[in-house]
Amino acid sequence: VANHGKSDVVLINEFATKSGNPKKFKELVASEQIKNKVLNAEKQAKELGISSTPTLFVNGKMISGFDTVLIDKAISEFK
Repeated sequence: VANHGKSDVVLINEFATKSGNPKKFKELVASEQIKNKVLNAEKQAKELGISSTPTLFVNGKMISGFDTVLIDKAISEFK
């Protein structure tokens, strides 16, 4: 995860401030409910072979990483 050298606490504070409700944001980040959602999403990603973002599936084919040429090609297939 690219965090530009920022600690988790600094990142959480930055996003909490941007949320408009810092107290609620911090409560959610610390909650078991959110922790479980993140762990479930991570498990699903691993089962699908996803190890990075962005990852797209187009007609069953995985496009992984920030490759604008492939992403543009995938988007054009939907048009």
